Amino acid sequence: MYLKLFAVIMMASCAAGALELEPHGCGNKKIILTGWEFSYLTPADYLANADELDKTPADGVVIYIQRNPAVGRNYSAIEIMDGHVWKDEHFSDLVEPFRKMAERRSMKHSFIKSFRAPKRSRLDWRDTNAWAVVANNVAVVARLAKKVGFPGIQMDVEDYSGLRQFWRVENDPPLPELKLHVRHRAREVGKAIFDAYPDVTIFSYFGLSAMFFRLEERSVKSVALAKRDLLPAFLDGLLDVMPPTARFQEGNENAYRYDHAKRDFLTAKTRNCNWYLPLVSPENRVKYLTQVITGLGLYMDSYSTTNSASPWYFPPIEGSRLEYLRRNVSQALSGTDEYVWLWGEKGRWIDWKITKHGRLHGGAKQGRWDELIPGGLFESLKLLKDPTKYLLPKIDEAIAQGMITNIISNPTCAFSAKGEPGLKPGRVPKPFGTWSPKPKKGQEKTQIGVDTSCGDGDSACLFIKGVPGGCVTFENDCITPPGSWYYVKARVKGEGAWPSLNFRTKDRKWLGYNNYLPIEGDNLQEWQTLRGILQVPEGADGFTLTLGCRFTGPNEMVRYDNVELYSLPAELVTGNSLLKGK
Repeated sequence: MYLKLFAVIMMASCAAGALELEPHGCGNKKIILTGWEFSYLTPADYLANADELDKTPADGVVIYIQRNPAVGRNYSAIEIMDGHVWKDEHFSDLVEPFRKMAERRSMKHSFIKSFRAPKRSRLDWRDTNAWAVVANNVAVVARLAKKVGFPGIQMDVEDYSGLRQFWRVENDPPLPELKLHVRHRAREVGKAIFDAYPDVTIFSYFGLSAMFFRLEERSVKSVALAKRDLLPAFLDGLLDVMPPTARFQEGNENAYRYDHAKRDFLTAKTRNCNWYLPLVSPENRVKYLTQVITGLGLYMDSYSTTNSASPWYFPPIEGSRLEYLRRNVSQALSGTDEYVWLWGEKGRWIDWKITKHGRLHGGAKQGRWDELIPGGLFESLKLLKDPTKYLLPKIDEAIAQGMITNIISNPTCAFSAKGEPGLKPGRVPKPFGTWSPKPKKGQEKTQIGVDTSCGDGDSACLFIKGVPGGCVTFENDCITPPGSWYYVKARVKGEGAWPSLNFRTKDRKWLGYNNYLPIEGDNLQEWQTLRGILQVPEGADGFTLTLGCRFTGPNEMVRYDNVELYSLPAELVTGNSLLKGK
């Protein structure tokens, strides 16, 4: 089993960042809460409970619009395709509350529920007037989302009412003709949305993945034909009119059954951008690959249900159901382009104080998720989503309070030497050692030692100088069990630095890949910080910390100082207090 070395990316960009922990990739990964719990809540409910919701890992929620006859809104969010003509003034009561919601950390990235499969009767794809109403209604919601500062609208094409809106039925035109009508209607709906909100994100639970629910993704065009599926034509129509500033999320609701152990969350992008591509018209494939983003959904009930015979059941790992959820969310955050959404039915995130016009769905009354999935749910998900913000301060606090101790006995590289301060090749302070390759013919041997004339805030540091490369080493043969964690931090100066920590087996063979320790900042002419959090892999019996250089010139020098190495308690890293055996 290879070492699991995770990366904490500087979330605002793809630049080299801090330590490496998941989630990998560019951008700020976000968690969106949705499900039965939110079905009947009003803006007043959200605002009355905002402080509690801010304690959850949420970055946003999916908002259901409720009826309010006082402003002419005699319909709810799920009736957008049922014939009512929506008007902007029908939503006047929502503008200020939604703006206030968008100011809260847990609701800033919310999506307003809008385009949804019809509830009462199926729309004829040839009915121009009916589809004009749909386009109008969705545009009203898009304008509202833009006005209040939400990133977009939510789309749900699941066939809840069994009307088969997105499949050909008996009285429809032949499939080739029908697809042309569907694509045309999608252009109309899409144009209305994009005119109202040019940089909108359409947050959909399903895209083309809906076709393969509980089905292998093979022979995709044949499956679409066999199912008489109209969603590919509809998505083509949206892409036809989608401006470069807009995005559509393929939400992968199928991910409810994905398993980190099978690396399912990491292959979702391949499914979306490779396997499904034959379903997209050639003229839209560049748009599809650049503007259809991959999201991933997880089903909270899978980790709380006590019915082990359920196909949705995920068992405990190391004695904890939370640990299974944590590992799945961890991989999902690396696999998604931006959003991981958590759907729940028989549970709730907080104890809601319901206001006059709101009510709580019965399913949400069955318990709080942090009680149904015990061990530290909120803390675990926050640590996963943004380790830089949540994990590093915890580690710093643990160090400051003496909860964890530096394994390096001489972190400042203090060294007593006779003579003038300066470079002392061939001599390094304990507990460090050295290694360098044999120089090629005509090359000088790398100089490795201690510089007693300067350091990072002190008077000494380690140095490596010369062409062949080499490193200062620290050997640890008394490591913690597989699955446990180590934290490395040091200061480094000089281009060509190459710090790493590599595990080895009992017979001293390297285990897995070279695990580079990322350096923060981009000016190595000044002292910078390197960090790494590493998990001990199966089969590891020891490790070597190497503070080295690569591809340096004969006069180039790399320096290291203030070296720290800690064994981390599992609860500190994972937020899970119920893990066994760690």
